[in-house]
Amino acid sequence: MLATLRRSAPPEGLTLGELAALMAVTPPAVTKRVDALNVRGLLDRLPDAADRRAIRARLTAAGREVVDALLPQHLTHEERLLAGLSAGERQTLRTLLGRIRAD
Repeated sequence: MLATLRRSAPPEGLTLGELAALMAVTPPAVTKRVDALNVRGLLDRLPDAADRRAIRARLTAAGREVVDALLPQHLTHEERLLAGLSAGERQTLRTLLGRIRAD
């Protein structure tokens, strides 16, 4: 979740629904994770200026530091996972994952 916010969120953060869609998880799962990360001081829960029913999640400075510190390890791990795929297979995977996210 922290990496998704770092990579995809505008300065005002993302709504919990947007996070759920980007992460391909259920909204209740996002709420649970947001609550836990908020308690740890890694993200803020903010009201949405346009929709009083919606909540936005935004990284705190501490959350950005955690993501930035772990990002090199994360990218190395991803590369290891994908190492056995050809360029064409990687493109197919990107396409399929994009379809899942869009649904």
